[in-house]
Amino acid sequence: MSHNSSDQEVEFFLSFLYNAIKGDERYTPIIISLLEDAKLLASGKSVYDVDKTSLNLKILIDRLAHAWLLNVNVSQPSVQDLKELEKIIIENKNYAIA
Repeated sequence: MSHNSSDQEVEFFLSFLYNAIKGDERYTPIIISLLEDAKLLASGKSVYDVDKTSLNLKILIDRLAHAWLLNVNVSQPSVQDLKELEKIIIENKNYAIA
């Protein structure tokens, strides 16, 4: 069970990823928007250069999946790309949130 807002945001994001991987395209625009801003952060942009909506989650995605963000076309991620991201987040989320 989630204990803080960061936990909850990550769990929501993971559920969105899961649904997108399963083929539910309603989640794709939300995921892409978050990933595009997280990639801006990974590329060296300031937090002042990205939309503040879900900013903590975008920062966390950058921390967890920095290399992935820099190597993937986040505007058109494949199902395999999303599966890799899901795995990265699941494997590392407890370390990043602690």
